[in-house]
Amino acid sequence: MTLLNRLLLFIGILLIMSFNGSVPEGRLKQFNSGSEYSVDEIAAIKKFSVVYIGNDPQFDGDEYAILAYELIMAPKKGEAEYFKVEGNSLPEEIMAKIKGHLKSGDKLIFDNVVYLTNQGAKKQCGPAVIYLK
Repeated sequence: MTLLNRLLLFIGILLIMSFNGSVPEGRLKQFNSGSEYSVDEIAAIKKFSVVYIGNDPQFDGDEYAILAYELIMAPKKGEAEYFKVEGNSLPEEIMAKIKGHLKSGDKLIFDNVVYLTNQGAKKQCGPAVIYLK
């Protein structure tokens, strides 16, 4: 991936984050954005979910099912890869790519995470960027 392509990808991610509106009402429960995780820690997660982070106490602790998300594997060296995933788990073929291609310091970006609230509304939470240990 050329330097220009990396810069464009980074700018795109920043734009997505800035146009997401106000603070999202949910975040990916299994990851803290900006943190490091080992491949084994990622592989151990069977289902992803979104947890409520808003200011309404009646929803505190609520957890929501993920319907779909996009994943960008962004290695420090080499080409970034994009995946659109339906469902709330990490498909085996993507996990195999993570195990086989990514190294310490490489990024996984979970974006456009669509989830279903307990009231039946579809919502989208902000991106989570994690790094491999």
